[in-house]
Amino acid sequence: MKKEFVEKLKKAFLHGDARGLKEISNESAEQAVLSRDKEMVLISLVSYALYKMLTKPHYHYAPGWSDFVKEVVSHLELCIKDPRAIQEALGKRLIEDIAKMDKLHGRFMGDLIERARVKQASRAYAMGLSLDSAAELTGADRFRLYAYIGRTRIHEEIPARSVRDRYERAKEVLG
Repeated sequence: MKKEFVEKLKKAFLHGDARGLKEISNESAEQAVLSRDKEMVLISLVSYALYKMLTKPHYHYAPGWSDFVKEVVSHLELCIKDPRAIQEALGKRLIEDIAKMDKLHGRFMGDLIERARVKQASRAYAMGLSLDSAAELTGADRFRLYAYIGRTRIHEEIPARSVRDRYERAKEVLG
């Protein structure tokens, strides 16, 4: 399943499909919450960060963008060839590359990866995890998460599901 997510991520990124990246981010976040899988969290974080970068034209015109794209594709291809490499290729190298590009060319305080962690943790919270569990799963700073949740209505965005629906979804996902 992870390999398929990474393949979709690569395809969406290469085609400049920001909406597709956001959908992959949301789907992989849901999978991560259901299975408490930190590698799925990494896929979600990377998808979300790349989505944000694709929607900000200043990154595309920044020096080093084409090299950055090549590095992203290289890391994703490594994960496709060997899904056991997700932790190293996405969790370390690609997140470092994204943070570096963001530090050089981003326009906001705080790094993009931390903002992605907080965003995905808030999504996990909206799906039913406790704030602390959501922060731990995504690696988000708890205080930033608390502040973000307090300013948003994300918990109202995701429709509540019945226990039966959640059980059926979990069976579908976990086999």
